[in-house]
Amino acid sequence: MAAMNFIQVLEGRVLFSASGHAHKVDSPTVAADKAAIAAAQAMIVSDRAACKATIAADKAAVAEAVQTGRTAIAQVKTQIRIDRGNTAALAVDRQQLEAAKATLKANVLTAKTQIKTDNAACKATLATDRVTLVASRKKLKADRRSGA
Repeated sequence: MAAMNFIQVLEGRVLFSASGHAHKVDSPTVAADKAAIAAAQAMIVSDRAACKATIAADKAAVAEAVQTGRTAIAQVKTQIRIDRGNTAALAVDRQQLEAAKATLKANVLTAKTQIKTDNAACKATLATDRVTLVASRKKLKADRRSGA
C-alpha cells in the first residue's frame, strides 16, 4: 500500500514551460526563401538517386556486353572444334572468332565510355544543384538581414 501512495505522488507532478514569448511568424519573403531551400535540397536528393540508378544501369550494360561477347566467342570456339580437319571452314571460323573478340572489346569500351559520360553529367548536375542551394541560402540570409 505504501508503494501505491509513492506512485500516486509522482504522477501528480506538473511541468511548467519557461517560454514566455510567442513564436515569430516568418514574412512571405522569408517563407518563400525557406521553400526554395527545401526545393533545392529535394532536387539534390532526387538527382543523386537518379544518378545512382543511371550508373547502376550502365554497369549492368557493361556486364551484359561482356556476357554477350563471351557467349559469342564460346559459340565460335565450339564451331572451330566441330570444323577440325576442314581448313576452309577453320579459316572462316578463325575470322569469326577475331570479329567476335573485336566486337566484345568495342561493346565493353562503349559501355565504359557511357559510364564516364553519365558520371560527368551527374557531377555537373549536382554541382548546379549545390550552387542553387547556396544561392537560396544567401538570399534567405540577406532577406532576414533586411527585415523582409
